[in-house]
Amino acid sequence: MSEWQRKLDAYSRRALQASEGEGGLDITVRLTDGDRSGVRALAESGLEVQTTLGDLVVGRVADRAALIRIAELPCVAEVQASRPLHNEPR
Repeated sequence: MSEWQRKLDAYSRRALQASEGEGGLDITVRLTDGDRSGVRALAESGLEVQTTLGDLVVGRVADRAALIRIAELPCVAEVQASRPLHNEPR
């Protein structure tokens, strides 16, 4: 597994292998050492930034290529894809 692949959570890696990453994907990115200048690099790499909170950036990528570009950035520590939530029986 390459360095950028280790930054992806299991759900993000699965999205890369499946077609679900092609319709766009909501992700949360954790920047290294609170690198706030990384937000600009994320946007330039294809992240539609929706919100930031400290070292976390939430947004949407249009496709798998953008997800890979983002994971390859040195300012990125971790990438997590959003997951659908389901009600659990009580």
